[in-house]
Amino acid sequence: DQEPWTIPGGRHTLSTKLDYFQDVAELLENNNLTGRQYCWSPLVLPLGGVIDRSSVPAQDAGFDHCEPTVTLYPNCDGLRLQYADLGEVGQWRAAAVMPLFSSRNVDLELHQPLTGTSNGFGPNPEADSRSGPGEVDFALVCYRNAPPLSYDFGVLDGPGNNGHGYTVQDALSDYQGTPQGGSLGPFTILPGRMIELHEMWLSAGEFDLRVEDMGSDVEWGVSVYRANDSFFGKTETVEGGLGGSEWIHLNLPADDHYCVAVWKEQVADLAVSAPYRLLLAYGETSAPDVVPTLTRFLGAAPNPFNPQTVISYQLAAAGHCELVIHDLQGRAVRQLVSSEQEAGRHEVVFDGCDDEGQHLASGVYLAQLVVGGGRQLQKLTLIK
Repeated sequence: DQEPWTIPGGRHTLSTKLDYFQDVAELLENNNLTGRQYCWSPLVLPLGGVIDRSSVPAQDAGFDHCEPTVTLYPNCDGLRLQYADLGEVGQWRAAAVMPLFSSRNVDLELHQPLTGTSNGFGPNPEADSRSGPGEVDFALVCYRNAPPLSYDFGVLDGPGNNGHGYTVQDALSDYQGTPQGGSLGPFTILPGRMIELHEMWLSAGEFDLRVEDMGSDVEWGVSVYRANDSFFGKTETVEGGLGGSEWIHLNLPADDHYCVAVWKEQVADLAVSAPYRLLLAYGETSAPDVVPTLTRFLGAAPNPFNPQTVISYQLAAAGHCELVIHDLQGRAVRQLVSSEQEAGRHEVVFDGCDDEGQHLASGVYLAQLVVGGGRQLQKLTLIK
């Protein structure tokens, strides 16, 4: 006999109790537990839709009942992005999730389609996203390169989530053609939605992109992806292309299709109607002998790095500057700058250590530049 279960889609470790109704008398009745992982068919998201999910299974729930020789993968709530041929619209798709509360955290992994009761949501996700509590996570499929299939994604119980639920959105890209600069929009991320995707053909070279808030006062995020691959996580952007709020500077490597993702950073803004415009400008330079007109990161070299990298940035005006290194869970691990600085170009060395002088683990980190109320992020990759 088996204890009754109600199992949603995804990967779950199912614990069972042999002789559940205790039909056979034993000296010990508490040693009949066993466990095994199964995959259930994922819930298919409505095309371009948004739904709320009530809970997420704990990543390791039931693991202690499984044989120690069995390879286990994190339990997850499983969903599916259904494929549809929509022409130029929908060439990019994003699965995006937010926890229901600012103190909670959910993460996301994108997978090839489920093929059996044990062969899904396993060890090799195509992309993942692991932001901090109360923040959006998303992963993208570029159908200009990916096979025309529906793709699965698993939502993971993040640190501090305790199984609470989340909101999930299927986002489809629009197509903005070949803008030569200037303004695009206005656009609006509606209440209950967290991300919009805009595909466009952009030329190689220096490029600035800003999100202009039009009255909602939300915490904005913007990131840019080149169509040279099939799958992307939230931070797998064009170099220098992950923005913490309204603006980013890019050095586009080639003429190509690019996807601009604009997103609400925090769950506190999920219910807000958020109108915005995109402002595009080509040809910004970082000449060291010219007072810059824009405050921004200039990059980091080398990147990836080991053991250290030099982070460069420029300030359009004198003022208080904060430069802090964060991990992908949003934790501040190293403060590099907190001082008044003059306008112009600045450089600072990051040696791969935290504030206590301990060497950080290999992985992706985000340098956050905060000046005059504006913020920008620079992705850094530490390798060992």
